[in-house]
Amino acid sequence: MKSLSMVFVAMFVVMFFLSCGKSNDTQTTDEDQSVANSDQDEDAFNDADVDFSSKPGDSFFSDPLNIQYTFKGYINDYSVVNTDDEQKGSMELTLKIGELDLSLNDIPTSYTYTYPDSAPENQRGKTFVAIVSAGGVAQDDGFQTYYVFINAFNVEKLKNLKENNIREFNSADAEAGVNINKYYVKSRADGSNVYRKCLKGVSPLDNKSKYFINNSSNKDFAVSETMLAWGNVEITDVLSDDVKEKLTEYNGEFCTFSLNGTDLTKDEYEAELVKDVTQFDCEMPEEFLTPISEKYGIIKIKGKINTSQNDSMGQSELKLQDNVITMDNLLQIQSANNSGNEIITLDSAGDIQTITGQTHYKYKYFQTIISKNLLKELKEEGKESLLIDDVISHESAISSVYEIEEKQITGKTLQKVCTIALATETPQSKIFFCFKNNVNFTDGEILQGAANTALNDDESYLLKAAGVETISELCYCASYTSSSYTPSVNCEEFENTEL
Repeated sequence: MKSLSMVFVAMFVVMFFLSCGKSNDTQTTDEDQSVANSDQDEDAFNDADVDFSSKPGDSFFSDPLNIQYTFKGYINDYSVVNTDDEQKGSMELTLKIGELDLSLNDIPTSYTYTYPDSAPENQRGKTFVAIVSAGGVAQDDGFQTYYVFINAFNVEKLKNLKENNIREFNSADAEAGVNINKYYVKSRADGSNVYRKCLKGVSPLDNKSKYFINNSSNKDFAVSETMLAWGNVEITDVLSDDVKEKLTEYNGEFCTFSLNGTDLTKDEYEAELVKDVTQFDCEMPEEFLTPISEKYGIIKIKGKINTSQNDSMGQSELKLQDNVITMDNLLQIQSANNSGNEIITLDSAGDIQTITGQTHYKYKYFQTIISKNLLKELKEEGKESLLIDDVISHESAISSVYEIEEKQITGKTLQKVCTIALATETPQSKIFFCFKNNVNFTDGEILQGAANTALNDDESYLLKAAGVETISELCYCASYTSSSYTPSVNCEEFENTEL
């Protein structure tokens, strides 16, 4: 059995898709990029490198419009956005329009982008520099939602303003436009994301927006130059008919849809939302995953053999007491040698409970085992799947639940593994494997398996099933490092180690 490493890291990951373009009366071009880290880079912008003697006067924000912002950063090439080469900036932005009252200061950046020949005629060949930031992250009915602000300026117009020593200007002077989009993201078990992007605000054709750009160090507003901008910006949530025609109405909003950067129609989007990406390549019996007893363990997994859990997707849950435990801390398919017998295991873990800080903890581990040789024999016979409808009576399969307690000490981790539930005799537990696309069941091959196990955690049943006399005999101890797993003769070291 492979252990579950304990990791106490709260990771906040948001997928942001950025748009670039003029937004006075048209939708921004959908050139989507993803951002996987919402932390600002402390070294992204060095104030010491910049002359701040030129900035707007106190009256600049005295008559606040919908958006007020201050941005400091370097201009990136669009191709490096969301890569290690991107230089993040810093942003202070407030937005108020209708019921929205937000601060959009996350993941601030600036980049330059030239519209291709396929762009609308009024944008084709033009180069813009954009300022982007995001925020307002929330959960809404199974979706992660957030807002993205983008403010784009025509580079040639900015260069003309600099040549004329103009730093404060209006929207028309720089063909400046602003879009506010709300994103709805549905993350799926295979790691893909389904997006709905809805336009929530745009620059009016005639507006009171004003901007100030400290262009003292700028020459061409090109990559690696500074972008020091202030904005007091007017936007409207009333979309023109021309804008609406380019979008699709959805739940009272006007939106576009995509799957990992590929555009979708509304019907395709709705189909992707309910699509089961964990569906097997073989037909699994109907209602196979419906619990068959009060106490049960269920797992359905599709993934690569003997690789990280990031290569597996599926679901697993366990119920021994009143509550249902989602076993999502680990989902893996493993291949091992058990006393000379090659086996395949479906593994899941969950219900992590700390005992002493971060170094002493316990968790539940659900495992289903099948003989690899059995799968190979069936494959050689031309079979594509295997259904075992009575695990107890089958000599090549077993399902078990363990409670694993671990103590991390210098150089290794001590482990105590105790059997706490086994498949009961009635009702009959089931296992299903799909190996339609397998060849030799070697590491890296994708295998698909599921188990629906009726569990019995009564001590007398466990002792009888395991053929032992005492509860302590249902446990064993071991130690492991990153490269080895060593069973122990007894549990003395584990029991005598205090943390």
